[in-house]
Amino acid sequence: MGEATPTALPPRRRTSKLAIAALVTSVAGPILWFFSALVIDYRNQTTGHDMSIRALYVVLSADLLFALIALTRVVIGRRRLAGLGLAVAGVLVSLFGLFVVAPVLREMREAARGMSCEMSIQNLGAAAMMYAQDHGGRLPPSDRWCDCLSAYTPYRFVFVCPEAPRLRCGYAFNRALSGKSVDEVLRRVHPNWDWRDRKKLSSKLSDDRTVLLYESDLGWNGAGGPHSLVSRPRHRGKDVFCVLSSGSAYTRERNHQSDLVWNPPQR
Repeated sequence: MGEATPTALPPRRRTSKLAIAALVTSVAGPILWFFSALVIDYRNQTTGHDMSIRALYVVLSADLLFALIALTRVVIGRRRLAGLGLAVAGVLVSLFGLFVVAPVLREMREAARGMSCEMSIQNLGAAAMMYAQDHGGRLPPSDRWCDCLSAYTPYRFVFVCPEAPRLRCGYAFNRALSGKSVDEVLRRVHPNWDWRDRKKLSSKLSDDRTVLLYESDLGWNGAGGPHSLVSRPRHRGKDVFCVLSSGSAYTRERNHQSDLVWNPPQR
């Protein structure tokens, strides 16, 4: 009786380094983009340069392409290559990031920029009120309002709208209120208004619609009227931000500005 012939073991497959790299890059790519975006957004406050969310889509698309190439290599060389699960995981992670994470981040980023714009123009409104307190209750002249308010805000980036970073100032001053007395303007809304009773009467100014500052492309020291409002809304929801003569912020859709008052009539 002859001896049994030993069964030859199949060659051991090696794990595809390409599959490992695909999984690592699909996870690391968005993380690196996130920290890069934080650094660049910090620089935006002083330089005004913008980083588009499209950069994230480019990173995720490249990760997906790399993962698909790794998956194809593993499938073609499955007799000698292992790592099918790693390659599939890389593809799934890239798809999740591309179709779930990126849209959520885009919405969050747009919402954050809208909030930043609203806070900036509100700070400028507060600076205008401080200027008025130091100048006999009168608003700054419209032809140099940015220069006047610069002394009342410590940060120059409040003049810059996040959606219009190339403009030195993304807002404009209502020319009709140039150098006007705040008391005079607000008495047109409330005859009993008194600057000294501002805190007491501020809750009654909900019907104030007199525009003081608004979003515009006129640039530094820009001033005008309704014709110089931004032609296209900068923010999601078609919102345009304004500051009223009482110093409060006001949000309205670009195509629904009929309730705003630009040159209030004398009483």
